[in-house]
Amino acid sequence: MELKPEDLEDLMYDDVEVEFFDSEYEMLKELFSIILQYPILITFNGDNFDLPYIYHRPLSLVLRRRRYR
Repeated sequence: MELKPEDLEDLMYDDVEVEFFDSEYEMLKELFSIILQYPILITFNGDNFDLPYIYHRPLSLVLRRRRYR
């Protein structure tokens, strides 16, 4: 199921911003650009799970893309 901007009209609030991406890879690139703007990143269990996963996921996508070309 593909979610479109018009599907969110009833769920939107004034202080919420929703962005749509054409691919997971593009979304992760944007996430990295946002994270890199901050000198400190506070997470819950981020060092042990979230950040390693987020770091390795784009690498996995690139390798998978190359493998199936």
